[in-house]
Parts: sequence; structure tokens; C-alpha cells
Amino acid sequence: MIIDYGQNDGSNEENDYANTHYLPVNPAYNLFFTGNTDIPNPNRWQPLEFGDL
Repeated sequence: MIIDYGQNDGSNEENDYANTHYLPVNPAYNLFFTGNTDIPNPNRWQPLEFGDL
């Protein structure tokens, strides 16, 4: 059944899809500041920091 497959597909659905493997190379980008000149690796993903929006 499709629902049974979803429990074992690696999405971590039972823990609200929490990340279990990936660690970002770049620090989180704070949305309250402009510019992003000090990103260590611009070819890699950068998480966003939302703070208390």
C-alpha cells in the first residue's frame, strides 16, 4: 500500500520530516540584514534564519 511505503521512504514523516543527515556548509542567512558577501561556499545551499517574524 502507498501509505505503508511512505513510512519507509526515508522522508522521516513520523518526526515531522526533521533532517537526519544533511549538515549545511554555509551558515544560516539572517533575513533582517541585507547583503550576503561572506558566504563560504556560494555553490552550496544556505539555510534561512527567520528569527521571530
